[in-house]
Amino acid sequence: MIVTSIAAVAPNRAIGKNNKLPWHLPADLRFFRKLTTGHHVIMGRKTWQALPNGPLPNRVNVIISRSAIEVPEGVLVFKNLELALEWVFRQGETEAFIIGGAQIYQATMNIVDKMVLTEVDIEVEGDAFFPEWRDIDWEEDTRDAHPADEKNPHAYQFVTYLRKKKRRDAGRAWRPFDY
Repeated sequence: MIVTSIAAVAPNRAIGKNNKLPWHLPADLRFFRKLTTGHHVIMGRKTWQALPNGPLPNRVNVIISRSAIEVPEGVLVFKNLELALEWVFRQGETEAFIIGGAQIYQATMNIVDKMVLTEVDIEVEGDAFFPEWRDIDWEEDTRDAHPADEKNPHAYQFVTYLRKKKRRDAGRAWRPFDY
C-alpha cells in the first residue's frame, strides 16, 4: 500500500488557521476530491471536526483520536496511527491518503511514500503547519502550475514529490509494522 500525504501549503508551510484553510481555491478542492475519491482518507480529530459537511463522500473516513468521539455510521475511529494503517492495509487499499492535520502529517512523515502538495502562492499567518522535510529524501515528480483566475484568487501549483528510491527499502510500499 502506498501512503500519500496530501495538503495545500503556503510558502511558510502554513496549512491552517483556526481549524480552517487560510484560502479558498475551488480548483484545489476538485483536485483533492479527484485524487482521494474511492480511497481511505486518514485524519486527526481536529481535521474531522473541521470538515464542514461531515464525512467526505465516496471515501472511507478514518479518524485518529485518543479520546472517544461520536461519529456517523461508516466512519472509523482508531486510537493510534499504527492500528489505523494496519486496518486500512488489510482492507486491500492500494493508496491511503493522509489528509491532516499537522500532528498526523508529522507522525507520518517518515513512512509516507509520496507527498501531493498544492503550493499556494500567498503569504498567510497560520497556526498549523506542514512538517519540514529534507530535500535529500525527496524528488519532485510532477509540477502543474496555474495562475490566479476569476474563481481561484491565488496562483498555485500541484506538485508531487516521491521519496527517493535510494532511500526506500525494497518496494517501500507500506506494510504492517513497517517503521
